[in-house]
Amino acid sequence: MVEAIPERMRNFNWQKNIWNLHTAPKTITHVLRDCEFARQAWNLAPLRSPSSGNSALVLDFLAQLPSLVSLPPVVISKAILDAKAWQEAQLSLPKPSNPHQPITSLPPPLRNSCMVDAAWHPESKNCGMGIIFMANMEEPERRSSHSRRLVTSALAAEAWAIWESLIISVDHGFDEIQVLSDSQVLVNLLNSQEMHTDIHAIVTDIRLLALSFSVISFSYVPRSLVAEADMLAKEALQTLMYLHD
Repeated sequence: MVEAIPERMRNFNWQKNIWNLHTAPKTITHVLRDCEFARQAWNLAPLRSPSSGNSALVLDFLAQLPSLVSLPPVVISKAILDAKAWQEAQLSLPKPSNPHQPITSLPPPLRNSCMVDAAWHPESKNCGMGIIFMANMEEPERRSSHSRRLVTSALAAEAWAIWESLIISVDHGFDEIQVLSDSQVLVNLLNSQEMHTDIHAIVTDIRLLALSFSVISFSYVPRSLVAEADMLAKEALQTLMYLHD
């Protein structure tokens, strides 16, 4: 809902207070510094030398303000001090990791982790999927391969592979699952609230399946770390292509 314009703004006389239609320049400098209304506002500011506002450009004028503020600090100088404190605080924050730094090891695993990959054939729209559940103290390693027809894109094939891994995890009664994929686009999508037009339906299904787990994570890893799942996916695709050749 659009709020009503305050009465004082509706009755503000721009021609009288900001510019004279015949003589005043229609510039940002005039509006922010040179018109009578702006000059009255700057005269109220705690500046050491009001005459210092005679610089040619308004940007130069604004840049001079930190050196013109009077002491002890009042509203303007307090804002400057707070801004400096905020900047200094940012220096103490840990720097984010370099997104381009190569990943050479798997992220810390949950109780159940699986590697997934897909292989897609653009002409036939067939895809194969490989899924490997890594061994832990409670579960042995499990390998699974699947195939699907009429898949619209390589990204959709990767999404179907993740969907299959969650279906298997639910069937085995897993309470938590970590899915490792080499599709960074898909992992970023699943870790956000964004949608992708081409795979809207399958992403929605994955998010609904994710509600079946108390803990779930989607992690990106380079292709070299899902090489075995990639091999399973290619074998499944070749089998499907052979059967429908």
